Amino acid sequence: MTVTAEQIIKIKEALTALEEKRTVLGNAVVDSAQASLKRELTELEGKLDTPEQHRKLATLLFVDVVDSTPLTHHLEPEEILEIMDSALKRLAQPVEQHGGHIARYQGDGFKAVFGVPVARENDPEQAVRAGLGVLAVAKEISQELEEQWGVFDFNVRIGINTGMIASGGKTEAHDTIMGEAVNLAARRSSTRRTVPRCSPACWCLRSTARTSLSTSSGLSTSSSLPTTSQHGVHSLQPA
Repeated sequence: MTVTAEQIIKIKEALTALEEKRTVLGNAVVDSAQASLKRELTELEGKLDTPEQHRKLATLLFVDVVDSTPLTHHLEPEEILEIMDSALKRLAQPVEQHGGHIARYQGDGFKAVFGVPVARENDPEQAVRAGLGVLAVAKEISQELEEQWGVFDFNVRIGINTGMIASGGKTEAHDTIMGEAVNLAARRSSTRRTVPRCSPACWCLRSTARTSLSTSSGLSTSSSLPTTSQHGVHSLQPA
């Protein structure tokens, strides 16, 4: 039997879906179902000796929590874990809702990809819409952290870039994604910029094709949407 990275991704997605339903199904049901899937995942990963490698156009989206260390310096490690783990899972939801795949959670952020393994013509647009959704969720989290934990100024930076990438490797299988496009998106998410005469609720979006976007929370912006040009760098970040 040939093991593909897609099979592994489906199991990982099933594990995530079960975790999200823990409060509804209960710990016993979720733990039992996950245990079976984890055994299958371990077996499949062991057979994936030669990952399928692809070169293709994709859109990368990086999310980074701004100044996470000073933000939570007054909290205990267990409290920081609870806050950050919950926040990242919630921030990832808009990405998944718009067809993105979380390739890796890393510290106080994550890397997501649109167009791997399945590409769509509107992947760049969906990535930008997902980014706006992430910003809306971050605003909700910020208000909750102020009220419940005394944590102020929770915020995120988002970097989006479309370009050629190579995917597939022995370290993370299908989630191994390399290329200049990845590096540019990562740098965008760590770049600070300000926008003159822009309110704290305003977000900066830079890309190439003009359109009007609106998130489910009512956040509206007349901004640019990325095209699938090889070097289209886009950024979403707080003013």
